[in-house]
Amino acid sequence: MEFYNTDTFWGRVKERARANGMTLKDLAERLGQSYKSFTNRVTTGTVPKKPGLIEMIAKELGCSTEYLVTGKETQKDVKFSPDLEFVIDTYKHLSEDKKKVVRLLLRALETQQEKEYEDYKREHPELFN
Repeated sequence: MEFYNTDTFWGRVKERARANGMTLKDLAERLGQSYKSFTNRVTTGTVPKKPGLIEMIAKELGCSTEYLVTGKETQKDVKFSPDLEFVIDTYKHLSEDKKKVVRLLLRALETQQEKEYEDYKREHPELFN
């Protein structure tokens, strides 16, 4: 599992997107932004200046603009889907040994998902040109 530097605006965006099961491409599409220009901002570390864009990003990611800009967050700022809330609540109450098992299972699932994606890309190269 990839972890991001949440000391930066884009690190927080990436981490929040991942936590919500979203890629940067998904986020760019939801915001009506071109993926190329969106990832260019991410790569260069340029914080959006377009009025309302930070607010739109925060809304899509279920967090406050303050969190994205400053990294400061209160518990009321955190909004997850009911399924994710269930997972988080259940995980919090597990023993450390069971938490380790959950992390291993998630890594195995992520690896399998990456393999299936690479297989799909090989089978359908026309979709990735």
